[in-house]
Amino acid sequence: DLKERSLDDYLHIYGGHCKHTLDGAVFAKEMRDAETEARFTRVPYVSTKPVDVYFDLGRRDMCSAWFTQQVGFEYRFIDFYEACGHVWSHYLKMMQERPYVYGTIWLTHDADHDLLASDRSITKQTREVFSRVRVIPQVARKNIAVEAGRSVFAQCWFDREKCADGIQHLRHYQFEVDAKTGQRGKEPLHDEHSHAADAFMQVGMAMQEPKPRGSGLPDMPVRNPMMHRAGVGTSWMGR
Repeated sequence: DLKERSLDDYLHIYGGHCKHTLDGAVFAKEMRDAETEARFTRVPYVSTKPVDVYFDLGRRDMCSAWFTQQVGFEYRFIDFYEACGHVWSHYLKMMQERPYVYGTIWLTHDADHDLLASDRSITKQTREVFSRVRVIPQVARKNIAVEAGRSVFAQCWFDREKCADGIQHLRHYQFEVDAKTGQRGKEPLHDEHSHAADAFMQVGMAMQEPKPRGSGLPDMPVRNPMMHRAGVGTSWMGR
């Protein structure tokens, strides 16, 4: 029935609820689950834990960044930032002005490219300021990154105020739709929402990256599904 096929539609039609996600949204199920489990909430910064930053780079397009802390089996999204039309020093200053102790700055593959306006790549500039900088290789197919994002979504908690813009982008990140048939395509749209979504998917991609030798970086734990089903967890929300 409709309730089994689409809980959003069922609650919208029969329960009078607002739809939390758009039709064709890439992360529709994941966003609905996060709403149901109250994972859009207040997520405080833990000063004893490092903050990792995941970027999707852009100058003419939007440049987006998620600020996360890994605590136990949880990825806590404590902050979000996006801007357009700035040189890279703007984003380095933005990070330095925030009161966080940083772990790893994760950049996309194009960060290694030399820039026409500078003799240093974004990676080189970032390493002059931060000690741990990693570059995630380009994926052969977009669905690889999408599945990586889905794989970690159930472990993610978002600060509903500081991450409000990023959450909205995830909500509106959609698949292409064929104008003639109305059928959903296999590729997500590239629009104003895709940059924040791409930055989010970096979290899942980073889990698949091997640690550098001698880095001292901890293993990234994957949530035990049996713990989740049994209602046993490490959540600071008392879940």
